[in-house]
Amino acid sequence: MYAAWTPDAGFEQGQQAFRTRSQQEQAESLSLRLYGPFHEATGPFVDYRLGDEELFAAVFTSRIIEPTAARRNAPQAVDRIEEIVTATVPTLFDKNNLDS
Repeated sequence: MYAAWTPDAGFEQGQQAFRTRSQQEQAESLSLRLYGPFHEATGPFVDYRLGDEELFAAVFTSRIIEPTAARRNAPQAVDRIEEIVTATVPTLFDKNNLDS
């Protein structure tokens, strides 16, 4: 059942959430900040938190619940998430909707 699972299973090939290594590293840092260390050492889900969907969710969540800290700790990753999200919902991060 899990044989076909990969860390980026939900993204089409070539459409990764984070385009640069710096964005990726910052996203991983926010994931660690939000969820703590990942203790699984074996099994099919050992690195699921490194997949695009999970890192996207971590950065998005951090941007919502702690916008100042998220931007301070991972500015490039936050910018990338805002770029992706505002392409679909242009006013989501407007000051009238959320404090920046």
